[in-house]
Amino acid sequence: LWGGLHGLALAADKAFEHFKSKIAARKSQSKKQKSISSRFIDRLTRLICIFITFHFVCFCWIFFKANSFQDALVIIRQIIFNLNVGAFIQMTKAYLPVFTLMGIGYIIHFTPKWLQHKLEVLVTDMPLIGKIALTFLFIWVAVQVKQADQVMPIYLQF
Repeated sequence: LWGGLHGLALAADKAFEHFKSKIAARKSQSKKQKSISSRFIDRLTRLICIFITFHFVCFCWIFFKANSFQDALVIIRQIIFNLNVGAFIQMTKAYLPVFTLMGIGYIIHFTPKWLQHKLEVLVTDMPLIGKIALTFLFIWVAVQVKQADQVMPIYLQF
C-alpha cells in the first residue's frame, strides 16, 4: 500500500506538471509580463503543493511503519478522533534543543541570498580565533542535540 500510494502520488505529480506546462505555454503566447498578484499566486500554489506533499508522505509512512494494515488504521483513527495535543507539548519540552535546531534550520533555509552572502563574507573575514570559536560552537551544538542511542535507519527496521 505504501508503494502504491507513492506511485499514485508520482503519477498525479506528472499529470499536474503536464497541466502546468500547458498553462505556462498559453501564458507565454500572450507574452504578458507577470503581475505581482500572478507571482503571489504562483508562490502560494507552490507553498500549498509543498504542504500537501509533506503531509501525504507523512501519512504514507504510517502504512510503512505499522506492523499491519489494521495497526495503521488504528493509528489513523487515533490521529483523527483522539489527538492528544498535550503529548506534543511534552515532546517539544523534552526535545527542546532538537526542535530549536530544527527551527534554526528552517529559518536559514529561507534566508535571502543577500544575507547569506553577507554572512559568508563575515565568516571569511573573521580572525582565526573567531573561526575557532565558531567551530567549537557548532561542535557544542551538535553534541547537545546528539542522541545517545544509535537509531537504525527506518528501511532496515522491517
